[in-house]
This record gives sequence, structure tokens and C-alpha cells, in this order.
Amino acid sequence: MVACSSSERELLDTNVPTIAFDAYVESAQTTRSAYDQAITDNDALKTYGFGAYGCYTGINKYLDSDVNPDFMYNECVSWDNATSTWIYSPLKYWPNGEGETYQPLVTGENPHYVSFMGYAPYHSEAGQCLYDFSEQESLGDPWLEYRLHPDVSQQVDLLYAEPLLDWQKPENHDRLPFRFHHALACVGDKVNLGICPAYITSLKDIPFSTQVEIDLTKITLKYTLTEEARLTLWNSEAKQAEPNWSLISDGTPTATRKVELTTGLPYMLYLYNKSTSEETSYTWTDTGHGVFYIPLEFDNHVQQAEVTIEFSAIFDGSPFNYSRTVAFNLSDYPEGYVHGKHLYINLSLCGTAELPALEAIILVADIAVRDWDELPDVDHEVYNW
Repeated sequence: MVACSSSERELLDTNVPTIAFDAYVESAQTTRSAYDQAITDNDALKTYGFGAYGCYTGINKYLDSDVNPDFMYNECVSWDNATSTWIYSPLKYWPNGEGETYQPLVTGENPHYVSFMGYAPYHSEAGQCLYDFSEQESLGDPWLEYRLHPDVSQQVDLLYAEPLLDWQKPENHDRLPFRFHHALACVGDKVNLGICPAYITSLKDIPFSTQVEIDLTKITLKYTLTEEARLTLWNSEAKQAEPNWSLISDGTPTATRKVELTTGLPYMLYLYNKSTSEETSYTWTDTGHGVFYIPLEFDNHVQQAEVTIEFSAIFDGSPFNYSRTVAFNLSDYPEGYVHGKHLYINLSLCGTAELPALEAIILVADIAVRDWDELPDVDHEVYNW
């Protein structure tokens, strides 16, 4: 007989330790992500928990995918505030033995191998976003299938753990260090809109107008995205731990997502009083409405973003209403078209103002790739999550 310690992390008999976990999101990956569904830091990871897979390979290393997660299968690992540890039940013990037979508790000189993989947030069964999992009996690298949520306010941030391959019973009983990374990319969490200098110059030159005012009244973000894909937690063939996204079938559908921004609108972008030569230019900024996307295209179905702004130009008190649209492909920005990146959208009204139609005014988009925890004003810089 052996007794368990109070924390249930390891047996008091140190020859047969339990398997215990540590898990965290790298500090450099702290995010200011969209809505409330994102795993922004370690505290959020503790809130949602993670799923763990363990593949037992006996005296052989995990060299190919001809194994199955028979040791752990989508094991729910949750944070216990009372003991400040990651816990799961029932406890698993390190295999320790010789030969090719699965005998986890026999003693021997040649400890057996177990490889671990994981994802977050934990799902006990198929749901709206994580809607399918590889079966426990199936040979091959564990995988899950992800679908964009139809309601962007309920979207699920998906993380994967760096695989821990070919681990044996540790002599010092250290916990397994799961490091989690974001598997998705994000677009549109920050949108800036301003007026370029050429447009301001033309507004000041409009004849017979003593006062000019430009107001933003509405902005709409519309995305055409890959709706679903499969994430393999380890790619044995490619020998890589990067997110292994793949298409589920040739008929993978696309999804359209729309976000309308109206908070704080109308917003004055520019005000000029010709009689007093007073001039003020503003930049509109809004955050917290990003959309997750799978950085994976197929056939001719490119992933796109379309931005439409509605604004009014007021001359001597007479308003004129306008709408402008700009579109771009997400893959046109390859430094951002990978997991763990975020595309911010910088917009400018530019061109030459001509009364009354202002038809020469265009909307220009400038895309910046950044880390989610930074909102710098400098454009054209790339940050890693």
C-alpha cells in the first residue's frame, strides 16, 4: 500500500511518482484580445483549463504516428485554487519497466516513454467551435477540428501546447511544462481612421465655404474567411510543433462575418473655420472587436477584409453624406498571415475635395502587424505574440 500526499501531485513512495503538470502562456504572448473569449494570460488559462493527451510507446520513442493516445485522452486538467496546482482525476503514474509489454508499475532499469500534447480551452465534448476530436482508438497524431463561431462575440481563442515528446519518469518528479501558443490569427481589433494632408488642403481650398466639418457616422468590417480546419497537435511527418492546420476536405466552406461599429459615433474627424483660420484634425480609434481567423487558404477562396465607412461633409451648415469602401486580402501581408499574429487596420480619407459630390475622395487602408499587447503609433512593424 502507498499513501497519497495532500496535494495529490505525487505518491509518498518516491519510486512511483504521479504525472503532474505546469501550464502557462508565455509572457510575451499576453494579449489584449477581442471580447471575453480569449485566453489572454495565465489567469485566463486557469479559468478555462486545458485538455491533455498522452501517448505511451513503451521502450520505443515517438518516431511516427503509428500510436494512439491510450495513456491520456483529452484529459481535463484544471486549476485548483486551494493547492495552487493543476489537477486531474484519476491520477496517472509514470510507466517504469522493461520489455515491450505495457506494465506501468513494474520495476526495471529501462523506464518507458510517454509523449504528451495539449490544447486549450478544454472541451469535454464537441461544441460550436471545437466540434470534433480524433478518437482514442485511432492510430495517428491527435487532432481536433475547429470552426469559426457564427457570433463573433462568442468566438473561442484556440491554443496548442508545445509537444513533450519521449518523456520518462523523472528522478526529481518535476511537473510537465506545457507552454501554450495561439493557434489562430486575428484581424481588426484596432481600427484607426484619419484624414490625409492632401485631403485637408483641398477642404481648406473649397470656395464659398466659411466652415468645413467632416464627421464619421458608421464603420462596418466584413470578413470572408475559411470557416473550418483541422489542427494536428504534432506533425510526425514534418517533425514540427508549429500549428499544423490542414483542410478537412476539398469542400471546406467559407464564412462571412460582419462587425458594425457605432460606439462613440458620430465622431468629428476634421473642423475648419475659414473666417478665424481655426483648424483641428482628429484620428478616430476603436479597439476590442477583432475577429479570429484560421491562417489557411484553399483553392481560390482567399480570406478577405472589407471596410466601409459612412461619413458626412458639412459645408456652411449643409450636410452631404458619403460612403467609401476598401478591401484587401489577409494573405497579402505574409508576416501577419500566420498563427499568433494580429492585423490592425489603419485607414485614411484621401484625395481631392470637390463640391458638392466629393467623388474624388477615396479610402486607403494601411495594414500593420503587431503583438496584441501593444498599440504603438508607428506603422509597418512586426511583433510576435
